[in-house]
Amino acid sequence: MALKVVLLSKAMLVNSTHSKAELLGKAVDLTLITPVSWPYYVEEKESYSKNYSHIKIKTCFEGKNHFHFYRGLSHYLRELRPDIIHIDEEPYSIVTAQVLRIAKKYGAKTICFTWQNIYKKYPFPFKQLEHYVYNNIDAIIAGNREAITVLRQKGYSKMIEVIPQFGVDMSTFYPREENRRQQSGKFKLYLGYVGRIVEEKGLIIVLEALRKLPKVHFTIVGTGPLESKLKNKVMNWGLSAQISFAGGVSSLEVADVISSFDALILPSVTQANWKEQFGRVLPEAMACKVAVIGSNSGEIPHVIGDAGLVFKERNVAECKACIEKLLDKSTLEAYQDAGRSRALAFFTQESIVSQTLNVYNKIG
Repeated sequence: MALKVVLLSKAMLVNSTHSKAELLGKAVDLTLITPVSWPYYVEEKESYSKNYSHIKIKTCFEGKNHFHFYRGLSHYLRELRPDIIHIDEEPYSIVTAQVLRIAKKYGAKTICFTWQNIYKKYPFPFKQLEHYVYNNIDAIIAGNREAITVLRQKGYSKMIEVIPQFGVDMSTFYPREENRRQQSGKFKLYLGYVGRIVEEKGLIIVLEALRKLPKVHFTIVGTGPLESKLKNKVMNWGLSAQISFAGGVSSLEVADVISSFDALILPSVTQANWKEQFGRVLPEAMACKVAVIGSNSGEIPHVIGDAGLVFKERNVAECKACIEKLLDKSTLEAYQDAGRSRALAFFTQESIVSQTLNVYNKIG
């Protein structure tokens, strides 16, 4: 009989993540639980699952990452009686402790997830919640290598597996040469960024680098509090013809947008309380045969490997040099091919699901 698994994940509210659930559902009896809605997620039509059930539950403190919890969750878990509950949340989050307490009541094994790659001391009650989870969880999946060090420093001694939260759905992220051919005009390289427009993503570094690269067009896809500031910089520096802001797009449109670029850049800058935890857009771009450039913040160099270009974070000159290299067509094509090969080798959704199922089998 297949393992009964409940997967709770606000990240899987968006349709583009559901291929992970479809694949998991081929091997286990899977129920996905997500919030009814979540702020800043672009609203999408409901996707219809084949291999799993999907329940949406209202949350208290909706939009508050580590404060939210589910209403009436105990009722659903009592009815489902899973063998394993996979909590796609950090160990110090209220919802993780909520689910773990209910799981213990019904005898389910538990797994949670962490991106946290910086050692932090949390205030009450998060410190207490974190210790409760470490003492009672059966396994933790870490999204990056540095998270292992943090967990051990915190005193967690049980199973840790390093597995990215999501793989790349290769049926969605694949090369679309026709998208790239639609780009026309005086520019030699079409560079893109997809993500939040916030300080820590380092977009100002790219704008400064592009002041002396007139043959490069840069498209910024996303929204965020830094958008107005960046638009003012673009205007004041005379870059309006060279840089465009495309706004937000749904998760199902991202692949089309990425595949229209020649190259994608993730110029993240480490903050006192944050550094890049993975950079999911990088393997998505690689899968689309789009060359990638990234800073050396956090996990980025490990994701890119030798299949792209890495520069020292905050270093405008190094950023500019990386972009300049891709103005050479043969160099650009070599990195596009290398990225595609790396995505197929390490970042497919099938690979991530296989590794996740191994964890289920170890504790189930």
